[in-house]
Amino acid sequence: MLKGSRWVWVVIALGAALRLALFAVAQPWTEQGEARLLAGSGDILSFHYLAHDLVLYGRYGGNPQADPYNLDPALRPMGYALFVAFWYWLSEPRLWYPLIAQVVLSVMSIALLYSLTRREFGERAAFGAALLFAIYPNGILFASSLMTETLYIFVMLLFLEAWARLKARAAPTPRTGLVYGSLLGFLLGLGVYIRVATLYLALLIPLALWFFHSALPKATRVQLIISVLVALIVTVLPYSLYMCQRYGTFRITIVESYNLLDNTVGHALGGRRERLDPEAAAFKEQL
Repeated sequence: MLKGSRWVWVVIALGAALRLALFAVAQPWTEQGEARLLAGSGDILSFHYLAHDLVLYGRYGGNPQADPYNLDPALRPMGYALFVAFWYWLSEPRLWYPLIAQVVLSVMSIALLYSLTRREFGERAAFGAALLFAIYPNGILFASSLMTETLYIFVMLLFLEAWARLKARAAPTPRTGLVYGSLLGFLLGLGVYIRVATLYLALLIPLALWFFHSALPKATRVQLIISVLVALIVTVLPYSLYMCQRYGTFRITIVESYNLLDNTVGHALGGRRERLDPEAAAFKEQL
């Protein structure tokens, strides 16, 4: 995967060093460091308790310490919480286990980005892309934060890598198209579980597959598109049925109206005023 300039290993080492340095500064393995990270964001606190309660009590949501209105199950698909819960389940619900895993995934993403960009655009572009991602401050920060971005980027890079490998095949056989199509649909489904907005890509992927692979026979392209959509539906359907049973809707999340009111309208009307004006903060909370 990393054939090419030996300097890419320097870039990967740099990215790893920066991420490990921030991890060491944050000290999530200590009680003080863990408490500091959990207090840094309502999202972090939410994901922690979603995973914590899954492991200890077998429930998803309903912990008043992070979610007094019990909105989290309606707002957050299970994907990232399950990732965190896996590391909590291996040992104990301590923050540093999933965070060190995220550091590893973030470093692997540098290598994936290099491989993908080199195949599509050449060595120079690949080196530049890998370097930019290695030193990108948000990429470093999210690796040591209990947030979805690091896992999501890794899964989406896997999706793009699979697509690039399919594209590199001049004339894939029907069986190869079925395998790659199913893999693409599955990875897209995993992306939906982590960040539900990925579902909107399902509207674009068939068009992209149809036009980007125009050299293939129409029957092959149709089979490829159908395999992607079927794999996506099969991957997402269990959670959709869970939402229907719990909330009476097949939607993966009921976050659209919440985001519109709170993150869009609330920020637009309140903005920085809410930090200084109790009335602005109360209005946003009412939304």
